[in-house]
Amino acid sequence: MNSHFCPDIVKINACGNYSVQVEFADGEIKICDLSDHLERGVFKVFKDKDFFNLVHAEHGAAVWNEEIDIAPEYLYEHGITIN
Repeated sequence: MNSHFCPDIVKINACGNYSVQVEFADGEIKICDLSDHLERGVFKVFKDKDFFNLVHAEHGAAVWNEEIDIAPEYLYEHGITIN
C-alpha cells in the first residue's frame, strides 16, 4: 500500500470461505479473503468458523478478541472492491 491515509473500518461481516466484507469510512466496500491466514500463528483459531464469525469493527480495525485483530490497511490493500 502507498503512504496515503487508510480509512477506518466502519462495518465488517464474516462471509463464507473465510472472507470478510468490509465497509470503510470513505464509502469503499471490499471483500477480503483471509483463508491464507489459517496456518499463521494466532490466526490458526480462524479454523473455528464460529470464532471467525465473531469479527467486528473496533477503533477502526477488524477485531475478534483482545489478542487478534487485523489493521484496516491490510484489508484495504488486499480486498477486492465490490461497489
